[in-house]
Amino acid sequence: MGLTLVTAASGPPLTAADLRAHCSIDSEDTSFDGLLTDYIAAATAMAQDFTGSAIGAQTWKLALDAFPAEIELPRGPVTGVSWVKYFDQGGTERTLDSGQYLQDLISNPQRLVLAPNCLWPTTQVRVNAVTVQFVTGYADSPAQILQAIRMTVASWFAGREAGEIPTAALGLLRALRVIRI
Repeated sequence: MGLTLVTAASGPPLTAADLRAHCSIDSEDTSFDGLLTDYIAAATAMAQDFTGSAIGAQTWKLALDAFPAEIELPRGPVTGVSWVKYFDQGGTERTLDSGQYLQDLISNPQRLVLAPNCLWPTTQVRVNAVTVQFVTGYADSPAQILQAIRMTVASWFAGREAGEIPTAALGLLRALRVIRI
């Protein structure tokens, strides 16, 4: 399985200006903005990795060697599937008709399942025989994600060392974590 970011979020969920007051920096003092921006990017990436979610609208491509019984979409919240493509037994790339599968965007993790009375097509035996492109991400980041990022950045700023996510921030993120069984 491979997962590739096709289109990143348009920007971070918070800015250096948002973090100045939280880090007890004078609102006019922009001398730390570069550092805060780096910390925001790192804290956002860690929050995404911990929760299995996407912060901000993003497009991802998932590659699989064959069709499984159901296709788990590894980054949520998924807002839609752009396409499912596969290589048929003859090696021709085809786009699967969207009527062949259902988008289960309620389950955790979100997934694609076969539509009633349908079968996944047979694929050529090869790596990355199936690819799924999907759009995911919070349009408006939940307050607990934003607060976890603030707490993490403030902790790193106070210690001037990027390290782990603070325990209290992890507690905020736990509720949004994708559960894989």
